[in-house]
Parts: sequence; structure tokens; C-alpha cells
Amino acid sequence: MTLERLSHIAGALLVAAFTCASAYAQTAPAPVRVRIQTAVPSASIYFELLKKMGERVDRMSAGRVKMEMLPDGAVVPAFEILDAVDKGIVEGGYAWTHYWSGKHPAAGLFSNPMAGAGVGLDQLSHVAWIFEGGGYDLYRRFYSDILKVNVEPLFVQPMGPDPLGWFKTPIKSTADFKKMKYRSPPGITGEIFKEMA
Repeated sequence: MTLERLSHIAGALLVAAFTCASAYAQTAPAPVRVRIQTAVPSASIYFELLKKMGERVDRMSAGRVKMEMLPDGAVVPAFEILDAVDKGIVEGGYAWTHYWSGKHPAAGLFSNPMAGAGVGLDQLSHVAWIFEGGGYDLYRRFYSDILKVNVEPLFVQPMGPDPLGWFKTPIKSTADFKKMKYRSPPGITGEIFKEMA
């Protein structure tokens, strides 16, 4: 094959490649944009991790999916995220399931294990139950059948147990605990603390 013939073929390929690229650019769909309202402030390590996840999704989808992480309160307060997703105000939300325990106390079963208070599982056992023990099916039914919201729940990350707290003075008995003003996690743990008071 002569050099002149090779140059004609290369030129034809270049024109064909340019034509294909131009046609693709004209017909490529616009990226899917997903605004995710989080329950964490922008200074939180969780917010940084979520932003990195969004960047990875952007790269893995070749720019077809763009995720915008919104800090706590950007569109709605943390405890209104589920309703905002259900109503289409935002496309996604990030919060712990026990945030919805005001709607139904079973929400605590699908959130971080509460130092054995209620679920009796450590972090790894909790994840094993979710993914291998039938927990995920119950998790989805909790949202669709109990809370009756039009969302697809995704279990994003395991969380460690909630600690009892950090106190200036030692707690030696439940009597000491009853004298304190204490902000407890919502859900089953909060209900246990109420019963202790």
C-alpha cells in the first residue's frame, strides 16, 4: 500500500470520526441532575464523603449523572428530607432512618445500632442482617407500606452504635442519670431513656 493511499484512508477515517463525534454531540442526552438534600452541615466529614461519592458517580457515568450535595437546611431542615423527596422537592435525601422515628418507632431498627438498645446488634451484625438476613426487604416495606412514601430507600453506609454520651461527672446509677438534662438519639434509644426517667 502506497503512502498516498494510506493518507487518503487516514483522511477518510478522520472525517468519519469527526462526523460521528459531531452527530453524537448533537444527540447526546442531557445529564441527569440529582439534588441530594443531606442532614449534615457542609463542614461535616459525611458531607465531604458524599461529595466524593457524587464525583465518582460523575466519572463512572461519563458525566451522564450529576449529583449535587446540599448541606443541612439548604432546601429543607433535616427532619423534613423524607417528605421533600416524596413530594419531588429534591430528587434525593441523605439522613439516618431513625430520623423518621417520629413517624413510626420501627425506624430505629433500620438505622445505626443503638449500643444494643433495642436491636441488640453490633455494626457488622446489623449490616449482615440488612443484606443477608432479610432486613433489606423489611427496610423497603417500611418506607412503602408503613410510611407510605414514594421513595426508593438505599442503605448507603453502616454507622456505629450511638454512644450513651459524654458527661462532666461520672454516672454511678440511674438515679444520677435521672437528674440530668440529656439530648438522646430519637427512636428506640430515646424511648428507653424516657422510661428510665
